Amino acid sequence: MPTEVVLPRLYERDIDVLLQEELIFNEAVCDVFSSALGLKAPFRVSECSLSVVDGSGETDLLARFLIEGKSGVLLIENKIDAAFQPMQPERYKARANKMAAGGQAAYCLLIAPTRYTGGNAAATHFDACVSYEDVARAIGSQGTERGKHRASLLLRAVHQAKSSYIVIPAPEVTMMWQRIYEIARTEFQPLRMKAPTDKRREFVVADFQRKSSIADNHRLESKKRCRGPIFLERSEAQARSLF
Repeated sequence: MPTEVVLPRLYERDIDVLLQEELIFNEAVCDVFSSALGLKAPFRVSECSLSVVDGSGETDLLARFLIEGKSGVLLIENKIDAAFQPMQPERYKARANKMAAGGQAAYCLLIAPTRYTGGNAAATHFDACVSYEDVARAIGSQGTERGKHRASLLLRAVHQAKSSYIVIPAPEVTMMWQRIYEIARTEFQPLRMKAPTDKRREFVVADFQRKSSIADNHRLESKKRCRGPIFLERSEAQARSLF
């Protein structure tokens, strides 16, 4: 009797890791992306990085590939159901154009459930859209139990997806988070805080990468439930200067 596997709730980061492995090792998945872009030949991914950040924002997956002896790069945004940040698709396109200006092929793609991209005008800024469903079929076509399980993980994400919403940025909140980021970047570098994008008024989550304990003089506090700390405590006078 086959082992019953209880599928967990999945988040975009989980799907990022799954896609990274499939792009590197699964030719059928690469063919899905190649077909979506209308390329005349299949490509093979030689390297794939997660959460690549530059001055214009974050790329969920950055995959370097080879096609007919030439190199190229894919900038992939992964969405389950979260809304685009303001100008996020345009920033992806600008990053791809900048890379293409350097002489290499560069494409930006959106991967999401089919119902996410349907009628979503912002998705048109990407060079191509790839659906979770198509990638799941490619993974499942291997015919192995492992392939079927990984395909079911993607389909589980499709089923749990809800209608996306529009982020309404609050300039004063965004400015506060920019100032917190500058403090973290210059004085608390071990926290490895990601550069913030536009934030909505109720946004309270800070994304720090450091997992180990932090010294008392780097104490972080929050009055609300969140994934990570919010305020970097230096001194009372310096803390007031944030506001």
